[in-house]
Amino acid sequence: MTGPGNKFRRKVLEDTLKHFIKNRTRMRYHKLRRQGLVIGSGLIEGTVRHLVGMRLDGPGMRWGKARAEAVLHLRCILLNGLWADFESYLAGRSSLRLASKPLPTVTHDAKQQVQKAA
Repeated sequence: MTGPGNKFRRKVLEDTLKHFIKNRTRMRYHKLRRQGLVIGSGLIEGTVRHLVGMRLDGPGMRWGKARAEAVLHLRCILLNGLWADFESYLAGRSSLRLASKPLPTVTHDAKQQVQKAA
């Protein structure tokens, strides 16, 4: 690939090739398929949308990070059919103490987190 306008294309191709070489041990898709495992992201995206979006992204909802995480833990227990086991676990504890006050609201700004990381 030589000639005018191809320098950028060569760079993209070179970077892509380096990426595939660096990550080739993670890209054994034929083995994953033989094991019957899903290799696409659509299933995961749908699961996240169902798990998180259906509970936390309603109109007017605002969640602090700690509170959202607590709710998601409970939602995972519920959706995995483990609620009765969870109740048994709680009933078996000698002392179950609830916080006298709710967790303080600490807002989480994803945009701000991205800016800090950069």
